[in-house]
This record gives sequence, structure tokens and C-alpha cells, in this order.
Amino acid sequence: MLSVIVDSCRPGQSACLNAKVVSICLSAVGDSNPFLRRWVALCLAKLWEEFDEAKWVAVRELAHQRLCVLLTDPIPEVTFNI
Repeated sequence: MLSVIVDSCRPGQSACLNAKVVSICLSAVGDSNPFLRRWVALCLAKLWEEFDEAKWVAVRELAHQRLCVLLTDPIPEVTFNI
């Protein structure tokens, strides 16, 4: 649901950024559920799309390093979203 709220919607992106969605999503990157890992990647991508403030939050939280593990995810649908 969050990936839809933040899709090309600055008020939705701002609300999710203020609600610490970046931290929440990053904490779920290693979850055992592949569907959750897939949606986490999609949500983060849509959250920081054309939104520099969210990009900087992600950089400060080392999102790029934490998301790298998904590049070798055994589930192809997860890797495809990166």
C-alpha cells in the first residue's frame, strides 16, 4: 500500500518520510518473506524518486549498502525490483 501512496505523490512521500518509512523498510530487507523484500525495494524506490530529501535520508541510513544484499536474493522477483 505504501508504494502506491508514494508513487508520484509528493504529499505521500513527505508523510512517509516523516513517519520514518525509510528506517522501517530497511529493517525489513533481511526478512524471510520474499514478497516483503520485494515490496520494500519497490517502496523505497518510489519514496525517493525525484525527492532529494528522501534520498539524503536513505544515504545517511546507508540504504545503498543495506540494499546490496537483495542483488543476490535467491528469489528472482526480489532481484528484478532492484
